Amino acid sequence: MTTSPPNLLINPGAETGSLPPWMRNSDGNAFVDNGTRFTSLTPHSGSEHFCGGFAQQNTLTQNVNIFNGTQGYTAAQLDSGTLSAYVVFYELSLDQKIDDKGKVSLIFRSSTGAQISNENTPFV
Repeated sequence: MTTSPPNLLINPGAETGSLPPWMRNSDGNAFVDNGTRFTSLTPHSGSEHFCGGFAQQNTLTQNVNIFNGTQGYTAAQLDSGTLSAYVVFYELSLDQKIDDKGKVSLIFRSSTGAQISNENTPFV
């Protein structure tokens, strides 16, 4: 029996129709669309998706506290070194003259906010 790991993100596919709790970078203008703004970019699943906007570089960030009581993880599990992260995402670009790219970065932090490690998917 194969089990799927729990999704720790809130609003992972933009299904609420708005960005929160995702945060844009200061120069970014990423937004949520249901396929009406760009008719050639329809959601992979569901009715909404995130769009990168028109800035040079857009990022969406979400902080996930795995010890907040709802995720069910303990400090002992984290310290054991047996926890892992599983990343899946979909990226679709407009057919245009600019180079659209998408990737996911995971930054692992201590309880004080210090960076422990950083993992990145390749650009799509």
